[in-house]
Order: sequence, then structure tokens, then C-alpha cells
Amino acid sequence: MTFVQALYGGGGWPLSVFISPDLKPLMGGTYFPPDDKYGRPGFKTILRWEFWFLDFFPFLFSAAWLFLDQL
Repeated sequence: MTFVQALYGGGGWPLSVFISPDLKPLMGGTYFPPDDKYGRPGFKTILRWEFWFLDFFPFLFSAAWLFLDQL
């Protein structure tokens, strides 16, 4: 919850946080509907984004670790 609150200024339920294998938070949010609707990405879309970033931009996560270690 602290991670999501630090990113977005608030939190809530249900809470989803995607973490790395070493348990560092990568991305999170409070509600993702099963499918895209109401202008919000669905849970399946969020999962595709996460895998795309993990496959093509690993250097971004290296920089994020440096930032997250300071939290």
C-alpha cells in the first residue's frame, strides 16, 4: 500500500502490486477490471504491459531499483 500511495497519492481496495523476483515493487494500482472498460486498462492489459517492459526495457528497472532503494 505504501508503494501505491507514494506513486499515486492514495490507495484502496482491491490492491494489486506487481513485484520483482527479489520482492521489489514494480507497478501497482487499486482496481483493474478484468477487461478494458470505462477508460481504464483491464488486468489482462496491465499484464501485457508488464511483460513488454520486462522483455524490452530491463535497463529501466535497473534505474528504478536505485530509486526504490531510497524509499
